[in-house]
Amino acid sequence: MADNDAVILQSQPIQSSSSSSRPPTKSQPAEEEVEYVEEWTEKSTCSRTVSSESRDLRQSESSSDSDDSEALETSSDRTLPMVSDTTYRETLMHHNIYINSAEPTPGLMARAKMIVSQPQAVPDLDSPDVQQIIEQSRLSEAANETSVRDGLVPVIIPARRNVPDPRLTVAADQLWCLSIPPPDCGDEENKYLRQPKPDLAFGYTRNAFTKDQNTMIRSSMAEFDNSKSYAVPAQGLNFPFLSIEFKSQANQGTHFAGQNQAAGAGAIAMNGIIELTKRAFGVEVLDYDEPQFFSVVMDHELARINVHWLKAPTQEGQLPDFHLTTLSRHFLDEPDGIQAVYRAIYNILFYGVDGRLSNIHKALDKYHKVVHGKKAAAGAKKGSKNGAKKVLRKILRKGFS
Repeated sequence: MADNDAVILQSQPIQSSSSSSRPPTKSQPAEEEVEYVEEWTEKSTCSRTVSSESRDLRQSESSSDSDDSEALETSSDRTLPMVSDTTYRETLMHHNIYINSAEPTPGLMARAKMIVSQPQAVPDLDSPDVQQIIEQSRLSEAANETSVRDGLVPVIIPARRNVPDPRLTVAADQLWCLSIPPPDCGDEENKYLRQPKPDLAFGYTRNAFTKDQNTMIRSSMAEFDNSKSYAVPAQGLNFPFLSIEFKSQANQGTHFAGQNQAAGAGAIAMNGIIELTKRAFGVEVLDYDEPQFFSVVMDHELARINVHWLKAPTQEGQLPDFHLTTLSRHFLDEPDGIQAVYRAIYNILFYGVDGRLSNIHKALDKYHKVVHGKKAAAGAKKGSKNGAKKVLRKILRKGFS
């Protein structure tokens, strides 16, 4: 994408073009909460921007294999398997992450298709925009990934014009270095997943949550001395629900690698939802017929729309399996395909601020009550012990008097 687009897309709140048609924004966090969040982000282990060294490395490798640009973020990542490796899916499977390997329930597929295809109060792309994408598809056979993205983002990503809600945020090329991956199966050789770095990732701003909800996100959902988080995998990106990966065929960028990247990001996002649900209600209330995440992988001629879902464990005490299933494929040199991709992304964004956000609010509120209930019980128990000690001291004083 162009430099000015990169600045706009870097973890910026999405501005609504018609705020009157959308639900009102949630209450703003108080000033002390903002200060707390800023302090928390300062302690984090990664920067919002890519270092010049990493950027140079990525550029030097872009002509050979753009699929594995994440490998160049840190020296320790160089030893990890590449997402383009044919064996990388074995690494995913060791974290119970699977791609197009199981049939979702009919209820889940029906729900996912309804989300991506339902009509919204947004017009289809104008004919000139559609023709621009068709022309871009024709001219981009030899283009690198940046050029492919430059040609598609301004038109086919609805967040660049008719954006659904100001509570959303989009992060571009941001490493999920605060993320907590799903647990592995104990095999040291396949233990580590690559940290995702989606070309675009959509989640929520702090303004999507109340003060108490933000407190739960920043404190109770964080681990490892607040250096990692189940809820915030990257700075400013709360509970992501959509990732988009662009690929260049000319630079050996493949949908195979893009699906691997999307599956890893989706599993991390779903793992955060599992953890929140477990702490608030217990894992038994997880809805296995509800989509948990969406992703899009596209090159200059084809886009895949994926739904990410959870499969119930077969044994008690196990975590659910993380699955990616391709919902549909659309050619970007055909008007119907272009409209379908545009409409699907727009609908997913609406879904993000509709039922999904409401469910997260309910879970955070319940978790807040659970945490404060435990604190109140602990305080009462401590007070009871202190009261008993005072009574005992009085008895002892009388006995010696």
